[in-house]
Amino acid sequence: MESLEQMETVAQKVSAAPVQALRGGVYKPRTSPYAFQGMGEEGLEILAQVRSHYNIPVVNLIHNL
Repeated sequence: MESLEQMETVAQKVSAAPVQALRGGVYKPRTSPYAFQGMGEEGLEILAQVRSHYNIPVVNLIHNL
């Protein structure tokens, strides 16, 4: 995931489909520290907003590096 707007668009479409949950990755491990690493805690907040607004469960994969 890259923005609130992106997740709002996805959640709107997904909430009308027969799905059980929405998955949004907020951390993206990369070999280069200069590449996009994900939204981190801000991404978790976006997932919480989408979950609440669209009443759809959200899932995120947690890595322990």
